[in-house]
Amino acid sequence: MELQLSDEQRLLVQTVRRFVHEQIVPAEEGMDPDGFELPPEEHARLVGMTREMGLYNMGVPVEHGGGGLDVTTQTLLNEEMSQHRAGLYATCYGVFGGPGLAQLYDASDYIRERYLYPQLRGEKHGFFGGWRGFWARVCTHRPGCRPRRDHVLYRRYRHARLRGAADCPCAAFHELSDGADVR
Repeated sequence: MELQLSDEQRLLVQTVRRFVHEQIVPAEEGMDPDGFELPPEEHARLVGMTREMGLYNMGVPVEHGGGGLDVTTQTLLNEEMSQHRAGLYATCYGVFGGPGLAQLYDASDYIRERYLYPQLRGEKHGFFGGWRGFWARVCTHRPGCRPRRDHVLYRRYRHARLRGAADCPCAAFHELSDGADVR
């Protein structure tokens, strides 16, 4: 078993690390400390740079126009992409693209054309929502719990929905007939 990074992995990690330190960290100066979006013009500039470097949508399967990186390399790069102030919840502010909603890769051609490919091009943004079990665990772990309106995850979800940033929903709802919580 080979536990060393390949030369390609090492080069990618170094490139992403340098990009984060030279582009993302300086772009965060002057931003709201709780902000999770770059100004649109800065985001567009950085997306252009990642596209130019061939680093945009690296984890998307090749048959859908991406780089097709393996999971190990994606994990190594995600670790580097999270090395900035908002890295935990807004990894590089999406300037490296994203995989889209994985559920859509196996969808019909119509659905892929309408939702998946616009997401991969950065024209639309998807979200996945699961109400009952997810919010119950976020709030109080009790059956029937509803999200507190002051909870940070709830605020971000509402903010994304209201400003139109999340326009490709994929939701899962789970209700049990006896009202028990899903664990």
